Amino acid sequence: MHRSLLTFCLLVACGREPAPEASTAPLTVPSTPTRAPGETLGSLDEGRAIHVRVLPAPVDADPDRVVTLRVDGFPELDGVEALDAAFVGDGVAVVTTDHRLRWYAQPGAAPVELDERVEPPLSSEGTRLAYARGEMPFYAIVRLDVTVGTPEAITDEARSCWSPAIAADGSLAYVCTQADATNQGRPTLFVRDGQATGAQGERALPTERFPTSPVAPRFDGARLAFGDEAGAVVVDARTGALLAVDEEAGAVFEVNGGLVVTGVDGTLRPLDVAEVSR
Repeated sequence: MHRSLLTFCLLVACGREPAPEASTAPLTVPSTPTRAPGETLGSLDEGRAIHVRVLPAPVDADPDRVVTLRVDGFPELDGVEALDAAFVGDGVAVVTTDHRLRWYAQPGAAPVELDERVEPPLSSEGTRLAYARGEMPFYAIVRLDVTVGTPEAITDEARSCWSPAIAADGSLAYVCTQADATNQGRPTLFVRDGQATGAQGERALPTERFPTSPVAPRFDGARLAFGDEAGAVVVDARTGALLAVDEEAGAVFEVNGGLVVTGVDGTLRPLDVAEVSR
């Protein structure tokens, strides 16, 4: 479904905004995790890494993007086929190939099934997850604390929302394509306050960039970082202004309080981002 959704997004996407002047900020970039041939970095968290290997897709088909996993500290997940995985709390959340969400609380623990009809990517912060749930092309954004285990639907499936990012305070950013007077069915970025209920606290960002990467966006409440078809992008979560654009970057990760990206050779390097007041 991820490929179908990506194709849909590209058909309705429009022009790109110019890049801003980047500021320089010192950041200690961790060593690039050792990868086996064919592996890419799927998740990075305090020195732990999830490595993925994308399985070949059938010819003349548009299936889900299926990967095999290699998860630091969780040998029981090595070689497991999945749609996505992310560190959450002390454990790992996995979206299975049949779109079920399972949480491994610690190495060797039996998995706990938390939800179904889950669409990657998974965004995680602390013990919370955010993800899309539904069937193509209708998805709702869901927030879930794995220690509680009760999914909370944030948007309605009819709005066709996907690719969420969750901040430490529970705030969310996500994309929706529901047609209205402002977006005419084009993908639009929204941000939502952590304590908001119903339609309160949600606002659209005036930017035509939106995530298309299989790696979840990063959101700290002030800045939203993600990968799209043109590279890596960071936007101001209040104004929609571009804070950084790196056309040679791939996935975006957060380390040591800053942002790093994977280059064309898969190595990690810092992403210079303009400052934004919180």
